[in-house]
Amino acid sequence: MGGEKYFVSFIDDHSRRLWVYPIKKKSNVFTIFNEFKAQVELETGKRIKCLRTYNEGEYIDGYFLTFCNHEGIARRFTVPHTHQ
Repeated sequence: MGGEKYFVSFIDDHSRRLWVYPIKKKSNVFTIFNEFKAQVELETGKRIKCLRTYNEGEYIDGYFLTFCNHEGIARRFTVPHTHQ
């Protein structure tokens, strides 16, 4: 798929709607999340309040955590190495 090796997915717990974005590097997750957040909040008129993610590097990066704190997004992390 255009050279992408990974993908990031976002699932709305309430509606179970799924968004999938192909990415070339795991470090692109933060950029994709910013785009996703802008799109969803514009379409729905509602803000993202909580983000549940793996407890791994691309999700616990300082920029990602700082951004979420600034935007008022609560973070919830899974237990490491238990992606299921």
